[in-house]
Amino acid sequence: MHLVKWSDLGFPKEQGHCHFADMDIWVGSFDIQRANEWIAAGNDDAVFELIIIEQVSGPTKFRLGALQG
Repeated sequence: MHLVKWSDLGFPKEQGHCHFADMDIWVGSFDIQRANEWIAAGNDDAVFELIIIEQVSGPTKFRLGALQG
């Protein structure tokens, strides 16, 4: 299982692809909302599980999955 911290992604404000540790990670608007709510509630950095998106060709891409509490 791969995990990534919200701060490692640079606290994105808009949905799109982020790059971290040679990984291409899709961040959606709902992910941004979840991370911001988590941090606003007084928690430290949000940590997400990464979900692999299989590719027919090219490098493997990821998207954010469950928020780790």
